[in-house]
Parts: sequence; C-alpha cells; structure tokens
Amino acid sequence: MENRSESSDGIHMTIDNVKAIMLDMFASGTNTTFITLDWTKIELVMNHKVLEIAQVEVRKVVGERRVVLETHLLKLEYVIVFTNETFRLHRPAPVLLPRESIEDVTINGFDIPAKTRIFVNAWKIGRDLDLWKHAESFMPERFLHSVIDLKGQDFWLIPFGVGQRI
Repeated sequence: MENRSESSDGIHMTIDNVKAIMLDMFASGTNTTFITLDWTKIELVMNHKVLEIAQVEVRKVVGERRVVLETHLLKLEYVIVFTNETFRLHRPAPVLLPRESIEDVTINGFDIPAKTRIFVNAWKIGRDLDLWKHAESFMPERFLHSVIDLKGQDFWLIPFGVGQRI
C-alpha cells in the first residue's frame, strides 16, 4: 500500500500525517491547555536555537526571581512570538466550532445560503502555502514585528475562533 498521496493543492499526506491530525482532533476535544503546552515543549526541544533564545529572554526579564509574574508577560516578546507560532502549527482545536450563516452570501464565487452550517478548518489555515512561507516549518521569527495577533481579528491566526465567544 502506498503511504503517500498528493492532494490538489500539492500537499503530500502520509498515513502518519493523517494519524497525527486525528490525534490532534481527539486530544483537542479533551484537554486543550495540556495539548498546547505539550506541543510547545515538543517544539522547544526540537528547536534548540528557539529554546536558547527564549531562555535568555526569560532570564533577562525575570532576573533572579524563579516565578514569572503577569507584569513580565508583555516584556517577553520572543516568548509571545514562539507561542503564536505554536498556535499556528498546533491549534487547540483543528476544526473550529461550527458557525451558521445568517444571510445569503457569496464568498470567492461560491453562493452560501442563509442557515448553512460552516466548519472552519483552522489546521489548514495554519499550513496554507499561500499564506505562510515555509508553512510546515517552526519559525517563530515570522511573528517578530508582525501585526498578526491571537485576538481573532487576523484570520491567518485564529486558534480560538472569532466573534464574541473568543
């Protein structure tokens, strides 16, 4: 059995990719905080340079204290960008909660009638080759000096969805 296939957008999928996506989907429904922290630790261990930069920044901002205070958080710029990158690649929920259109609308030439239930594949948005250079690579630097944030205003990065419930 062939372990590799190619979709219409040129992204190669293997059985291992599908298993990882399924694991993400099931795990996201059970404990999003744990899974997000787990992925953050995995990415830091796999990317020693990112880990070193983050450690230097935390030691510089926090100093000799052993506890990071809320007042320190806004000063931890690199920690914020690697958190954004973690959310880009490893969403707490790969498929966002369903939405329902309230009126007829046309998006990219597709007519969507009112009352249509819409599922947003946030996992795919985070890996879209049209939006992200080197989409499969963990590169926190892409968020340095970027206006993209996690608050749901930038549809490139919506790990928690958008709207009032965010």
